[in-house]
This record gives sequence, structure tokens and C-alpha cells, in this order.
Amino acid sequence: MSERDDYAGPGRPMTTGEFRAAPDASANTAQFRAFAAEQAGDDAAPWEMKASGRSVGRLVGIVVLVAIVLAVLALIVTKL
Repeated sequence: MSERDDYAGPGRPMTTGEFRAAPDASANTAQFRAFAAEQAGDDAAPWEMKASGRSVGRLVGIVVLVAIVLAVLALIVTKL
């Protein structure tokens, strides 16, 4: 239920004038979108990757290498 639905009070329907005078909840959405646009600074989406492909590839390689080393260590420990 929005703010406008119960502006006139319980048990009494709003008139057209009361409806137009009621605060507009959608204004908050417009204000938020304007704020978010200012914070972004550019048109890039916040989830876009800023790292180069080489850095990402290196990180993936390191993670895979660590996973292999841990798997080998786990096999050695379970054999003991």
C-alpha cells in the first residue's frame, strides 16, 4: 500500500484534489536514480570488470595451481 492510499484517513475515499495533494512516492525513485547517476561518474555499470584480461588470467592460474596443490596435499595426508 502506498502513502497515497490512506492519505484521506480510514473509511473515507479520497477526492481527486486530495489525491493530487498527496505526496508522490515515485519522486523518491527519481531522486534515487539521479543520485545513482551522479555517483557512477560514467556510464559504466558497477559490475563491469576494470582489470585487464592478463590480470584475470593470472589470477585464475594462481587459483587453479593452489587448488591442485591442496588436492595433492589432501591425498598425501589421507594416505598416512
